[in-house]
Amino acid sequence: RIDAIVYVESATRPTLSRDLAEGLSRFLQVPVVGRVAVADHTVAPGQGAMNSAQRVAAVHRRYALAAQVPAGAVLLVDDQLVSGWTLTLAAHLLRAAGANEVFPLVLAVQS
Repeated sequence: RIDAIVYVESATRPTLSRDLAEGLSRFLQVPVVGRVAVADHTVAPGQGAMNSAQRVAAVHRRYALAAQVPAGAVLLVDDQLVSGWTLTLAAHLLRAAGANEVFPLVLAVQS
């Protein structure tokens, strides 16, 4: 059972994750409660890709949670999985904001 949906903003596909989250919201009849928003536009997508420590630092600077997260299960929607750090940070933010469980849904995996 999913209680809420949160999506990750994308600089390269600005409407894809939001549109998918809204469609899932209608289908599952659960609300989209917000997003993991790009908070620092000076950090480019993929910045810090030289190593894992630099990548997680860049992702941490780039994103912030803009959502009212209920206690319960949250579906986290993202357009693409590259390193996994965006989903890891987003799940951490959602758990810190009160989500009991976070279920990621990604449209594509870059290998």
